[in-house]
Formats: sequence, structure tokens, C-alpha cells
Amino acid sequence: MEQLSVWMERFEGFALVGTLGFEANGDEWFEYDDSFLRAESSMPIYPVLPLREGRFTSQQTRAAFASLGPEGAVGHDIRTALRVGREAVTPILARLNHETVGALAFGKPGEPLDINRGNPKTIDLAFFEEFSRNPDRVAFDTLLDSRLSLNGAVSKFGATEHDGVWELPQGLCPSTHIIKAGSPAFPHQMLNEALCMRCALACGFDDAAETKLVAIDGAEPVLISKRFDRLSISDRPNGLPPVMRLHQADFCQVLGVSVDALKYTPSDEMVAGYTTSVAEAISRESSERYGDRSYVFDMLAFDYLIGNCDNHLKNLSLTWSFDWQSKAVSPIYDITCTTVYEDLSREMGMGIGRRRLIDAVQAEDFPVMARQLGIGWRQASDALAEMAESICTAILDAAHDLDAESGVDAGSFAEKLVTDCRPRTEVALRASLLRG
Repeated sequence: MEQLSVWMERFEGFALVGTLGFEANGDEWFEYDDSFLRAESSMPIYPVLPLREGRFTSQQTRAAFASLGPEGAVGHDIRTALRVGREAVTPILARLNHETVGALAFGKPGEPLDINRGNPKTIDLAFFEEFSRNPDRVAFDTLLDSRLSLNGAVSKFGATEHDGVWELPQGLCPSTHIIKAGSPAFPHQMLNEALCMRCALACGFDDAAETKLVAIDGAEPVLISKRFDRLSISDRPNGLPPVMRLHQADFCQVLGVSVDALKYTPSDEMVAGYTTSVAEAISRESSERYGDRSYVFDMLAFDYLIGNCDNHLKNLSLTWSFDWQSKAVSPIYDITCTTVYEDLSREMGMGIGRRRLIDAVQAEDFPVMARQLGIGWRQASDALAEMAESICTAILDAAHDLDAESGVDAGSFAEKLVTDCRPRTEVALRASLLRG
């Protein structure tokens, strides 16, 4: 049996939360520590793990913690190297336990958590070049070396920037940025995401992550994205780093979806159920209930307009406040126009109204989605019209800025995105004229 102590980061340091266990027969469990249950200020670390005594089941435990591990080729390679099964969580976190998504850390039972920052390793342009050319291998080596776990299928790793110098964090020092490299199967993948994220910022998502590209001679550029789940605090006690992790949970964790395939809506008949479930979870969990439901409407509308069919439940999340007392829907992230790639599915992870197939969405589906989310159509239709009217110009402006900043030739691909988006803007504009 393997066990890990689970710690949560607070302003004043790390507090013991409970124990995560992995049995010889493959079962896993989580149990809150008695001291955590007795503390008046304690809150559940995930909605699917309410404060109570006793062990949670394997299904509950994996629904809460599975999203913390890497996916895709890098996740497969790490599981192969560690000789653990596809569903196992604890052995992965035992190896990659110093920084996961959110504000949890993992250590050996009975031992205090070592807050030593270690000696960060400087990375230079040559490192970025190697990462661009061999993304899976470099991401695999970097994750094992820095003991950092990032979920998602794209090859990526965490890094910290100090006065223009990039470093790989060591020990419990948190990363401040995520570095990504695209797959050779999808040309211009990182340029695509940079354009989409810049476009989101211009379309009213003021909290969208800052992104930039690093041009690589003879290869695809590397994307650098600033983490939204970090808070700069200069006066922390006990020698703690001046950057604090903010806890977060994606909506697979929030809704208790433990089967990875179910992060995508399985059928048209279940589109309404997924959207309504998200709305109900926001009403239960968020401190900004109406505003967050409106924000999700805007996010799904933007996904539709930009052609992002990979808008599944793991790309929607809640972020906690630094004191763990409130939470709200996280800023928009991981946006890519998937519809420009012919081999990718055109079924949206979360559909619009009653439809998953992006080409089948009709104007009438947007007021349906507003009702599913419990928001007023007048406000929603105004936001939809504004996005539809501005998105094509925003894409071209983003290309111009990326050209100037990084020297990456973004114009041709941006024109391709605009051509792809334009028919959907017409549907959205027709929708904005409906009475609801």
C-alpha cells in the first residue's frame, strides 16, 4: 500500500488536509485528517469531497484527483515509466508531487512538508528550440526533473520568469507561466492558440491569460502563457515564495465525472443536461452566481464563434480565493480553433442549446442556452452580437501584434481563421435579433 499526505497552501504556509491511499488491489481512497475537520475555517478541497469522517471510495477519490496528472503522450510515457495503470492517481502524484494544478501538495506520511525552494535551473533559447522540435520527450524529462504535474494532452511544462530569465522551478517554488509546444500533426497549433487567446482578450474577456510566442528558426514557435492561478504576495512569512498558488478544480472534478471520456457531451440529447448541470454547480459553489453563469454563456458563444470544439468540462473550472473562503469560474483558457483542422471532430465538447455539431447550430439555440444557464436573453444577446461583430477584426489585429512582437508570420493563418469563423458570425448575429 502507498500513502501520501495531502497539504493545502495558505498565505501563512501549508496545512495538512488528509491522506491519499493506493491499495495493492488497485483501489484508492482519500480521508480528511481529524485536525482539518476540527478547524473552524476548513472548507472541502473539492465539491465531491464534502467534509466528513471516513474514507471516500475509489470513484470519488479519482473524480477529485485524476485531473491533476498529465494526459496524452506524456501522461502515457510517465505511467509506463512508473509501471502504473491508466486510472491510478496516487503513484503519479507520489512522483510528481511538488506542484499540481491548484494549491495542493503531496508528501510522505508523518513528515513535515519541505518548503525548500531548491536550486532553479535556468533555461535558454536552445532549450526552447529543443522543446519545439521534440515536445513530448522534453516535456517528459522536464516533468520528472522538476516534479511538476500539469494536466492536459498538449506537451507543456511550468516555468518561472525573473527579470527576463526563465527558470524551471524546483522544490515547492511555484511556476508562474506554462510553456507549450504543438504537435506536428496540427500545423501552427501554438500560433492558433495565441491568436485565439489574444482575440478573446479583445472580445471582452479582460481576464484572459497573457500569451506570447517565442519564434524558433526552422520550427514551430513555442507558446508562453501566464498562469491565472497564481497570486503575487511579497510579504509572506516563514520564507515562503512571493508567489502563492490559488486552488482550482475543473468541472469534471466539480461534477464528480471520473470517466475521462465523459468530459465531452456524449450525445445531442445530453447537451441540455451538461449545460444545466454546469449552471446548477455554479449556483451551488460560486460566490458570483449570476455573473459566472453569464460568463459561461459568453465562453461557450466564443467557443462557437472561434471554432473551438475542444471545449470540454476540463477546460472549464472554478478558482478559489487565496483564503479558500470563496470561489468563482476561472478566466477563459486553452482556446484553439479546432475547425481549421479537417481531421478533428466538429462535435463540441459542450454544445450550444440542443446541438453538439458546430455546423448544425442554429440561431434559436442561443436563447435556449441562455435559459439553460438561467440568465436573461437581452443581456446575453447584446454580448453575443458584440462578439460576433468584432471577432474577425480582433483575429487580424492579434496577428499584426504577434508579427510585431515575435517576428512570427501570423497573417496568413489569421486570414484562414477569419474565413473559417465568418459563417458562424452570421448565425450568431441572426440569433442576437431573436426575442428569446
